[in-house]
Order: sequence, then structure tokens, then C-alpha cells
Amino acid sequence: MTITTPTPRGVQGSDPLEWITVLSRLNAAVNEFDDIAGFLDRVAEAAAQLSGSDFAMVRVAGADGRMPVYGAHGLSSFYVARLMTGGAGSELLWTPITEALRTGEPSFVPDLDAEPRLDYWQGVARDQGVKSFASFPLIVPGGPLGILNVYYRRPHRYGATEVSLVTAIAGYAAVAIETAVLRREKDDQLAALTASLRRRALVDDLHREIAAVALSRKGLEGALRALQNVLGATALLEDSSGRVLATTDLDGFHSEILSLRALANRHPIDPASVTTEVLADSAIRGRRLFRTPIVMDEKAVGRLWMLAPAEIDDELAIQAIESTAIAITLELTGRTVDEQRGERTYEEILDDLLSTNETQHQHAISAAMRLGHELGGPVQLVLIGDPLSPGGGARARTLAVELRQRIARVDPGAFISRRGGIVAVVTPLGGSEREAPADLVQLIERTVRASTDAASEWPIAISRPVDRIAELLRAWNTSERFLRLALQGTRSAVTIEVKDMNLIELLVDATDSASLIRFRQDVLGPLVDYDARHNADLLKTVSSYFANDMRAGETAAELVVHPNTLSYRLGRVHEITGHDPHSAHESLALRLALLIHQILS
Repeated sequence: MTITTPTPRGVQGSDPLEWITVLSRLNAAVNEFDDIAGFLDRVAEAAAQLSGSDFAMVRVAGADGRMPVYGAHGLSSFYVARLMTGGAGSELLWTPITEALRTGEPSFVPDLDAEPRLDYWQGVARDQGVKSFASFPLIVPGGPLGILNVYYRRPHRYGATEVSLVTAIAGYAAVAIETAVLRREKDDQLAALTASLRRRALVDDLHREIAAVALSRKGLEGALRALQNVLGATALLEDSSGRVLATTDLDGFHSEILSLRALANRHPIDPASVTTEVLADSAIRGRRLFRTPIVMDEKAVGRLWMLAPAEIDDELAIQAIESTAIAITLELTGRTVDEQRGERTYEEILDDLLSTNETQHQHAISAAMRLGHELGGPVQLVLIGDPLSPGGGARARTLAVELRQRIARVDPGAFISRRGGIVAVVTPLGGSEREAPADLVQLIERTVRASTDAASEWPIAISRPVDRIAELLRAWNTSERFLRLALQGTRSAVTIEVKDMNLIELLVDATDSASLIRFRQDVLGPLVDYDARHNADLLKTVSSYFANDMRAGETAAELVVHPNTLSYRLGRVHEITGHDPHSAHESLALRLALLIHQILS
């Protein structure tokens, strides 16, 4: 056999299209190889490419029961020789290979130094530079006939996508070995092999179709049309919430698509379900119904439904739908990586905008301009706080993406990012504008209500207009304190316009939230208790009185009470709180307490 020299490629995490291409080429090679050793070298190389590992090998059982190396990539001749010869008593020791062969499932050693059962192998591994490896069984109907190993120079964590891909390579190797055996068997076995190859040819066609579609950037719809072109199937892809992401019929009105939508609506997605299902009742004559999950990080994030012609056998249909699901997973993974990279760019710009360094300000303004956001002039800041994880970021990042998509239609110049659990909208104030347009604020409120799990609990703070970016940090700090104050109230879904807070803005800047809450309780607590015990409206009365600039006539008219009644109520406020609403000095405490109360409740 041939031992290849180390040529690490490590394509893991790069363009998913290369993964599809490598799988397609290797799959085609199953039907083309003449020399099994040469083919298994290609299997080892492909496994290293797809997993991003440094070395790989394929071992199969010989007539004497030992496990000679039949294919390898990147391993030294010394390491291969030790694998072939073993050592005295080594057959009695635990290895990931023996465990994988025993269980029929992959076995992993994330960190060789942390695995005491492999102490005897440390010297050989050190010479090769191996720090982590995994064993994948080569499974055929009669049981495992060999093993595929991938090796890493550093400790390594094995993700679900990587395991799935290397398992697929192990499957191809098993098919190749079985094919070599079947070619030496009876004529009826050769006939069965021919039928299997014909089925596989259809899968090859599907793989090539998917690769061609992906290379032409036709996305999810293209992957589904590959199923349609090769198998004559109708397909529908939905996300975890049941939203349709793509169909084989772009208009979505084809009768079979409507039937699939109805079926999907009747069967909510189960995040724990990660197996392909053949469903008995398709409700469409002459068609078979299949359903497979779209799995990312060991959790179902969507489902692919397929109606296939009745004459297609289940094995072929399952291979086809699962291959398509892998392509879809790769496409979604690529999109996720792109989105995360873009979000990190926006977050870095926001960090620079909120710095105290003028050079960073200019860098941020230039970077924002390249993204289509003009932040060199006056701006206004809108903050939205996550009540469940104010210091976290996953929910805030999701809301930032949704806000950016919606606000772009109304104010394409608005810059949207997040810091921790707070989403920030920085909107330029052009021309005669001195504050953010009302329709923009309303759109933010609607988006928050529609897009968040705790829609009724996200407070919003709108800062004063900021003339220069250098003043943005102070606007952020003040608005953030208002958010923190609102989050400690009984109902935090409030929109706070900082420009209307006047004196309390200074208090929020200089005082911690707990002190403000105690102040509110000291001044208004007795009044709130009195209203609750007597079913009275003294708090509402004094609030209306101050809102009408202490004009008794207008206040009485607004409350629909006699002026004498208003005078009596204000007198009771004085008696209960100790603060006279008519006094310019004593009413200040009442006014401040009412503003804090407004934010908290």
C-alpha cells in the first residue's frame, strides 16, 4: 500500500461547497476504483480534508484476524509499522478501535494526555505528534469489518457535523471493501451489487446536482430542485418554528406543496428527533412520504419533507433525502458563520463609538460609512434592554438582526448593534431633524413586541440628541441607567424619553437605582397604600395636577371633578405624604418621586 506524506489541508470551517465536492468525488470513486488500497488512501485523505485532521488511516481485518493498515494519509512509516505489529500483550489493552468495533459507534479520545488507559501508547504517539484521535467503524450488514481513524496534533473536540461527515466517509470505505468481496462471490450476489450500484448512481447524480446548484449559488431552493430533477420528488423545507424556508415550487401553490404544508402544520417539530422517517399516509396516491430533520449541534433546527414516486425504494429515497439534508445543513452553517462575522463587525464598531479615544471614533465612523451609515453628524441613541439576560447577548443579537432588517426599509442610515444584553439604534439626525422620527420609534416598539420571547418586558430608552460622537458614551451611560431602573420595576415594558426627564436625568447619572427606588417609596409609599386601602385616586390626582402645570381648573376638568373636590384631595396628599403640592419647594420631592414611579410602574 502507499503511505502519503503529510499535506494538512484542514478545510473544516471553510466554504461548505468544498465539503460537498469532496464527498461527491469520493462517492464517484466508489464505482471507479481498480485498486482497493489506492482507493482507501483516497478515503483517508478525504477524511483528513473534511474533518480538518492532521492524519488519517483505514484498517480492515485480514484472514488472520489482525488489522493491517490498508490506507493512510500523513502518517510516518514508523507509526504504520507499530500499528501493524502492535506489541506483546497489546491485544488485551483498551483502545478506541476495540471499543468502536465492539459497539458499532464512533469512539473518541479528545486529549491523549488525559486518557490513562492509553499510557502504553504515549511514546509512539509523541513521535508522530498525535494528541487526539477518533475511531469510526466500517459497518456492513454482517457487522464491522474495519476501522477509520482521524488524528490531530492538538487536543480536539469532535462536533456533530464533523462526526456526521467522517461517518459518511467510513460508510463509503465499507461499501468499497464489500464491493471487492462481492465481486468474488456468486452470480446472484453480483446481480444484487449491480442493482445497488444503479441506486447509488442516482445518489451520485443527486450529489452532482447539489454540488452544481451550490456552486451556482442557488441556495436552499436549488438543493430541493435537485431532489425534484433526479427523483421526480416534491419537497418542502421548514425551520424549527414551522416557517417555510424553501419549496420545489417557487410559487408555493402546487397541490403537493399545499399537502406538505398541511402535514407540517399538523406535526409540530420535535427538537430531539434526529432520525429520518418513512410515513405511511401521504394522502396523495402514487407517492411515498419521507421526513428528515435538519440537525445542527445535535439539535433539530428544521425539517425536510419529501413526496417521492411510489416505485422508488425506501433505501434510495432515504439516502437522497439525507444527502440533501447534509447539503442544507452546510448551507445554513455557512449562512450562520457569515451572519456571526457580520455581527462581530457591527459590535466592534459600536465599541469604538463608545470609546473615549478620538482616533477610535474616526475609525468607527469610517467603518460605519462603508456599511452605509453616516454617523459623522448629530445622532440620537435608542437602547432596548433584555430583562432576562442584561449581561448576555444571544437574545439581544437576534433582536439586533431583526431590527436591522426592518429599519433598513424606513431609515437605511440607522446603525444597529448590541453590547451585552442591550441593543443600540444610532440614528443620524439630518437637516432640520432634532430627534428620531416618531415612525422610527414606533417601528422599534412594534419589532420588539413581535420579535422577543418576553415581548412585554423589554424597556426602551431614547437619549437626548447628540451633536458629536464624542458625546455618545455619556448618552449611553445615562440611557442605560434608565433601562436598569425600569428593569427593577413591576412592568418594565416602558419607553423612556430621556429628554423629558429633566432633573431626574441628573439624579440617574449621579445616583444608584436602589437609592432612587427608596426615595420613591419614602415619598409616595404612604399615598399608594392609602389609595389601595380606600379605593382612592390621590396618586392619579397629584400626577394630573403636575402634568397640568399646577392649574387647578384644567386639572379638575381632566379628572371630571369639582374644584373643591380637587382642593380636598390635594390637601389629603399633603397630610399623608408631608409634602404640599401647592409649594414650589415641597412639590419638588413629589415631582421627582412621580417621575421615578412612572419609570418603575
